[in-house]
Amino acid sequence: MGKKFSPDYQPAKRGQDKRTLILEALKQSGRLELPEDASNSEVERAWFAKIAAVALDDDHKDSGMCKQALLDRGWAKAKPESNPTPFDFSKEATPTENANNILESASDGAISIEDAGKLLAALKDMLLINEQTDIIERFEKMAADIEKLKKS
Repeated sequence: MGKKFSPDYQPAKRGQDKRTLILEALKQSGRLELPEDASNSEVERAWFAKIAAVALDDDHKDSGMCKQALLDRGWAKAKPESNPTPFDFSKEATPTENANNILESASDGAISIEDAGKLLAALKDMLLINEQTDIIERFEKMAADIEKLKKS
């Protein structure tokens, strides 16, 4: 069996991360016109300046690709949001009746099949939460009843 890790025994580093390797390769290429002692931050800034120059040149064949690269690197992609999904929901109705209302809304085209699936999943989750709450309440009542019996 090999040696155990300890403060005295640490295996050699596996190497630099990919970002550092890429930045060093860019610096060594000489195309960014940076001094040899340029920091990784300076290399990265110069690299993005080159990409931005191509992105802003609408006549350059790679302009669109560079714009997309800058957007991907600089800003998180927006997550799509769903619009409100109207359907017939009643607190007085049984879960089965509400599920039927959701399915009817989907079959009538009032809501999408995907939205119906999400609503049915939410209804199912709500039922599970209610069931767990009911079990906890019953358990607490039983525990209290047992304590009363012990005292009497």
